[in-house]
Amino acid sequence: MEMPAALVDIAYARAMVSDAIVIAIPGERFSRVAHEQLSLATVLLDQWRQRLYQTAVLLADCLYATSLVRYGHLLGKLGSLYPGQLIAATHEEIAAMGGMSRARLEMALPRFKEAGYVDYEYGETGITVLDIDSLLHIEDRIEGV
Repeated sequence: MEMPAALVDIAYARAMVSDAIVIAIPGERFSRVAHEQLSLATVLLDQWRQRLYQTAVLLADCLYATSLVRYGHLLGKLGSLYPGQLIAATHEEIAAMGGMSRARLEMALPRFKEAGYVDYEYGETGITVLDIDSLLHIEDRIEGV
C-alpha cells in the first residue's frame, strides 16, 4: 500500500528531527500572541496538539480504512475547502492526493454519485461535492466498508 505524500513527509521529518520544522506560526498569529501577551508556550502546545491529531487521523486512515472510506474522507475535506464548487482535478490527481490508484477511486465514485454525495460527468475534469458531512462520516453511511 502506497502512503500519501503528506504522511511520507511527516515520517521523513520525524526521522530528521534535528533539521525539521515541526511548528510554523503565521506572522499575524505571532503578532497577536505578542500584542495580547498570550503565552507562547500555550500557543505552541496548541499547534503541536493539532499537528499530532492530524497525523494520527492520517495514519489511522492509511492503516485501517478501506479505500472507499479514505476517498470519502478526502472528498469531504476537499468539499469543505470548496463548498458547492467544482473541484477541478482529474481522477488521477485526486487519487494521488489519497495515495491510492485511480482505479480504486473510479470504483468508489459511482457509489458516491448514486448516494448523492458527489456529482461528476464522465469525460470531464472535476468533481462537485454535494454532501460534505456524509463523506466525512462515510463509514456510518455506506454498508460494506
